[in-house]
Amino acid sequence: MNAPSSPAAPTAADWASRYRALLENRLQWAVESLPPAGQPPADLQPHLTSLLTLLSEAAQHLGPHPLSVKLALGLHPWPLRWGMWPAWDAALRAAAQAAAALGLADQQAYLFTALAELQIARGVLPQALEFAFQALKIARSQHALTPFAAAASALLLTLRTQGENIDAVHHLNEFQSEVERWSPPPDPQELLEARARLNLHRAALLRIESRLTEALQAAHAALITLSSRPRQDPLFTEALQTRGTLYWTRGEHHLAAQDFRRAAEILDQLGDSFEAVNVRGDLGLIHWSMAEYDIAEALIRQSVIACEQSDAQWRLVRSVGNLVAVQLSRGRLLDALEYDRRHIEIAQRIGDTIEMARAVGNRGSILLYLGRCAEALPDLLKTLGQFRTMGRQELVAVSCIELGLCYAGLNNPTLGLYYTQKAQNISETLKEQLSLQIHWRRGMAFLHPPHQAVPWLEEALAVARETRRPFDEAACLLDLGGKQNTPEQALPYWLEAEKILTRIGAQNWLSGQTPIRPPFLLLAL
Repeated sequence: MNAPSSPAAPTAADWASRYRALLENRLQWAVESLPPAGQPPADLQPHLTSLLTLLSEAAQHLGPHPLSVKLALGLHPWPLRWGMWPAWDAALRAAAQAAAALGLADQQAYLFTALAELQIARGVLPQALEFAFQALKIARSQHALTPFAAAASALLLTLRTQGENIDAVHHLNEFQSEVERWSPPPDPQELLEARARLNLHRAALLRIESRLTEALQAAHAALITLSSRPRQDPLFTEALQTRGTLYWTRGEHHLAAQDFRRAAEILDQLGDSFEAVNVRGDLGLIHWSMAEYDIAEALIRQSVIACEQSDAQWRLVRSVGNLVAVQLSRGRLLDALEYDRRHIEIAQRIGDTIEMARAVGNRGSILLYLGRCAEALPDLLKTLGQFRTMGRQELVAVSCIELGLCYAGLNNPTLGLYYTQKAQNISETLKEQLSLQIHWRRGMAFLHPPHQAVPWLEEALAVARETRRPFDEAACLLDLGGKQNTPEQALPYWLEAEKILTRIGAQNWLSGQTPIRPPFLLLAL
């Protein structure tokens, strides 16, 4: 009788087949476990590295696979939000190739858009433009409105980040026209979402042009358009932040704070703790504007920590810049200068032109207030040129005010007056920018004798009080004290200013260590 034969040992081909089956099963499980779009589960982040490894293994051993495409799309944008950029870049590129090979054009357009957003975050803006244009081309060819709107949004964000606002407006006009004549007629909800996305970019670009009433109308239109959708929607939170930013720019701080708090609460409900802490960091900037510096600094520092932990450089550079603004307002000039060095380093490394202009401008401001006018001048002139190129008229006015002060400090009152008058001319065309109405008057007063200066300062003080700007109120009082004929006449102004600055935690400005005090306007974009 023959002995039973032993089962044959698995061959290399058997092992490969089993491994492919295992990968496919794991992909299927991962896809089925994904949360609804835009809603991250609380336990996703600890497993994200494993999921990205799964995508890498699947690309290597399974080749183009529809489940890999689904998983990559389902994970977006959380690897981006949490700073897992190199692995996420590789995963998206592999998924986009797979989508192309499988003929999944709509999905490929979404993946190219995700790649564009990732390159923006990394500061690789030429690549972002390339991916955005590719996504647009595919979406148009497929008559797919939703990926088209997403790609258009990525393109517009890239152009704005580069400071290419004229090009952005041109493309936006084209995109809005295209959406309204889309053929075949899209699903009504798709059309609403596309309109809302583009209106938010319209609002952002109108803000850059200082057309704030029109910008608010565009933001309101986006929110009304989205009113039929669930409130737990990332796009709805984006619309709230856009409108809140516009309220803040107009000096309507309480309305701005309401919108940002509401956005953060919705993000909490969605489980997006990272974005929620960053929205609260932006809320900190509103508290900064209200001279609530303790609250502002705490919220902004939380955002900085979250960004550092996730290596989210695009967010980090903005949060560090906001921290500069707080330290400068407090009169902690050396601390502000140290944070600004970091702000410049990050902006330079990731290629963020807007934040670089802001950082260099803030450095010029700090040096100016330290009395180092010769060092401040190149920074202030450079920043002026950049803001002109960007079309940011309100920031051009700010730069002109500070250049006026700088030239005065360099014993060149002629150029000082020249730039300050330029700031006045711009400010008079930007009536909604109430802070400018304060600061150009302070700039003119600084350059003129008391009999001319006092009326300007009294007007500036009235605006500061009317708009509840305690820091600016104290600054005007200090200026008025400095224009009085005797110390006895000056004392009431200085005592009132001291009381305000002590209350808001900015008493460092009372030390007398800065030739110019306090700062006129800080560059917070």
